[in-house]
Amino acid sequence: LGFGFRVRVRVRFRAGLPAPLKFSAGGMGRRGAALAGLCLLGLGLRADGFLGVRRMPKGTQRLGAISDEVDVDVAPEPVARALVLPEASPSAGHTLETTPFGSKLTVNLGAPGSEEPLVFETGKIGRQANGAVMLTVGDTMLYATVCADKMPQDIDFAPLRVDYQERMSSAGKTKSGFIKRDGRPTEGETLAARIIDRPLRPMLAKGWTHETQVLVWLLSYDGKVNPEPLAVCAASAALAISDVPLKRNVGAVSVEADATGAVRVNSGRTDADAKAMLQMTLAGTETDVLMIEGSADFVPEEEMLKAVEYAQSKVNVIAEAFGEWAEAHGKPKRTDTIRKTPELLAELMDKEFGQQATDALAQGEKNGQSDAISTLDEQVKAFFVLEEGDEANAGGPSPIPSDGAGERFDATKNPTLPAEVPMDSAEIESLDLNDEEMVVREDDVTDDELKVDAAPATTGAARRSAVLFEKIDVQLALKNMLCDRLRRLVIETGRRTDGRLPETVRPLAMEVGLLPMAHGSALFTRGETQSIATATLGDASAEQKADSVDGTENRKFYLHYTFPPCSVGEVGRVGAPGRRELGHGNLAERALAPAVPSPEAWPYTTRVESLITESCGSSSMASVCGGSLALMHAGVPLKGGNVAGIAMGMLLPEDGEGEPVILSDILGVEDALGTMDFKTAGTRDGISTFQLDIKCEGLSQETMRRALAQAREGRLHILDAMDGVQAQPSEDTAATVPKMLTFLISDGSKGKVIGPGGKTVNGIIDEHGLENVNINDEGVVTVSSMKTASNEAAKAAILELIGEDGSGVKERDPSVPSEDMKVPEAGTVLRGLKVVSVKSFGLFLEVDAEQNLQGLVLMKDLDPGYVRDIEKTFFEGDIVDVKVVGIAAKNGRLMLSRAAIIDEEGAEKHALPDVNGREQPFAGKGGGGGGG
Repeated sequence: LGFGFRVRVRVRFRAGLPAPLKFSAGGMGRRGAALAGLCLLGLGLRADGFLGVRRMPKGTQRLGAISDEVDVDVAPEPVARALVLPEASPSAGHTLETTPFGSKLTVNLGAPGSEEPLVFETGKIGRQANGAVMLTVGDTMLYATVCADKMPQDIDFAPLRVDYQERMSSAGKTKSGFIKRDGRPTEGETLAARIIDRPLRPMLAKGWTHETQVLVWLLSYDGKVNPEPLAVCAASAALAISDVPLKRNVGAVSVEADATGAVRVNSGRTDADAKAMLQMTLAGTETDVLMIEGSADFVPEEEMLKAVEYAQSKVNVIAEAFGEWAEAHGKPKRTDTIRKTPELLAELMDKEFGQQATDALAQGEKNGQSDAISTLDEQVKAFFVLEEGDEANAGGPSPIPSDGAGERFDATKNPTLPAEVPMDSAEIESLDLNDEEMVVREDDVTDDELKVDAAPATTGAARRSAVLFEKIDVQLALKNMLCDRLRRLVIETGRRTDGRLPETVRPLAMEVGLLPMAHGSALFTRGETQSIATATLGDASAEQKADSVDGTENRKFYLHYTFPPCSVGEVGRVGAPGRRELGHGNLAERALAPAVPSPEAWPYTTRVESLITESCGSSSMASVCGGSLALMHAGVPLKGGNVAGIAMGMLLPEDGEGEPVILSDILGVEDALGTMDFKTAGTRDGISTFQLDIKCEGLSQETMRRALAQAREGRLHILDAMDGVQAQPSEDTAATVPKMLTFLISDGSKGKVIGPGGKTVNGIIDEHGLENVNINDEGVVTVSSMKTASNEAAKAAILELIGEDGSGVKERDPSVPSEDMKVPEAGTVLRGLKVVSVKSFGLFLEVDAEQNLQGLVLMKDLDPGYVRDIEKTFFEGDIVDVKVVGIAAKNGRLMLSRAAIIDEEGAEKHALPDVNGREQPFAGKGGGGGGG
């Protein structure tokens, strides 16, 4: 390249036998043999302490020069594969107390990362809601409410709505852009609302049909805890003390394991290391798991189970505390309006239509099965549903009274009903279903997650049952019968509705290169579920930017999932993605993200799109498989190879008794009628993401262990098929991929390249026909365009502008101590340190001039009070005392705190001199910028 070179090294290892590499290259020799590690491009291997940078895509150039011959012993970089669980803490527990306004519940989890107790209060705020709770953890506060309509609805599902909002003012921020008001939920808020909804919905009492709304706001946020599991706890607490009936109380925690495997609970989202081994949010009851959501760095299944067991032990503490709080201070539960399905109807329906239901389910093809179930639905309603005028036509009992306001009809109190109702099994067997001497109406309804959208009941049918029921009872009984018949079909025949064994994956078909102009494309088909996936590579301008209470996030990898109505043969709305699409897309994104190389190893911004063209179960996992193949086809060197996903199901009797049946690669009907949806994705090495939802009252550890083992077998089967199509990334990227060139400039040259208002850099972009010019904080310039010659010309123009040669070696950051430096330990008090630099985010102090060692004091650690404008409060040359916090895990900087020593010794001793119009800090905590 004139001043350096590009090298591609390929190495094949036999397991456990790292091979020595010998190579030599000529160049300017500016950095010498110390850059030998850069030649291990894309291998992610450690070479004598130097980490290989990346596999070079076509058109990419990177500076480097090695003038000496070097022997390098290469071995895989060690990765933590086991969790290090903390010891059980005796401090875990809870206390209840009465306050002047109501009551307070304090829960201590006794776990690393959750040292602050969870304090739930009610009675002071939101007294007109059915339930209202304020949850406080340190300086983070969430407010949750529950409201339910007074009258039930004639529907066959629980009408629950959950909304979650993170107010920007909670962190002392205001939204960027023209509209400042917090309004439409962000993607992150929508995903959090789904996490709250999923464990709470199945715990609403069966038969509860009052419209219910749960609202949760993040009102104060210190960034030290993860608000999502706290939001689940706040919502669950509000339900527990409300009059809304629940089967069992729900608690939730998040568990994070860093790269060493050390586990923490509910730690802040910004504290999570980019190389975290595992991140999980788990919700459950006192004994069982209800919901799991998380991602991992390809951990083995056994390690995931350890995390689940540990998280469940903390959830138990919360759920038990809610039970005691509700019993002592909660409102009486509204159980008088809960509706139950008549037992008589279930027995009659199974006798008359049970075999027809089995035959309908046994239709292997989706459309045929849907038609058969629709026909069954029409016939069942025509046979059992009580229509207007049936009482008069029957010629038997007098007309049945309609419901009054708040009054329920009780069939047992109607003197016109025969004594044989309800009947036992023997009487049902002898019943003449065509005898029109009896009409029964029972006005009790059960709750079920599934809603059957079938055609209206046929009127004037030739055959009618002698015992008639309301339409909603018939709908619920039909769904319950289908669930039971599905389970009996699998148990009795050993086969599923499409003829598969429980552990068998549907037929697979896949291809790459479907779309000639896309950077990468794949068509993935599994049974009657199909996805067209594309991968698009771009520069920094293609990054996804999003504002949140944690700050602005720039994502270099993201996935968009689209589920049009035509994928299930329906007509419907097409537009902005709904909650379901966002949730499925996020799940698929988390599955692939750990496999995408780091920005240092892969400079492109990578976008995956999944268009679902057919759907009959687990389209999100099809998006994972199709997305992985599209990335490989685009030339992205995925770590660990292809990623595959599979959805597991479970069939369990309604009473919860009996051995559950675990199903691999579930169909849509098995998802709807089953009791579990457990999705896992990963490589051959381990799991990268997981999601569990349960419709029953919980899942045992043993059942989860069985499901994970069966899921691994299915995942490996799918990976074998995928590797047969594209096992390695394409050698060359597509012609439409932007060419990128990277070089270095000195720290002081960035402003000169950008120019006033970006005028200079925009002129360079226009003059040379570039796509983009990006300069990061380390002075790395990335030039991108469709032509290599344009990149070279732009680079020459930039270097001529700043008078440099492009080989600028970045000096060591003085705030990042090297391994051979003597660094003060955490907790050490350092006095008389000089301020050497004032930045918008904090102060740099001179710690040791001889070692050229500095330390950083962040804004939040400057003062116990509120610093409104750091540049008006602190000046270069100021002398301050601080306490050592430690070395930051993310960037290796030496972190200091002035606020800590003021808390110990008082503000007077550390008052700042009143000179140069200095603005003194405001007294009292300001929440890092004036939170609401």
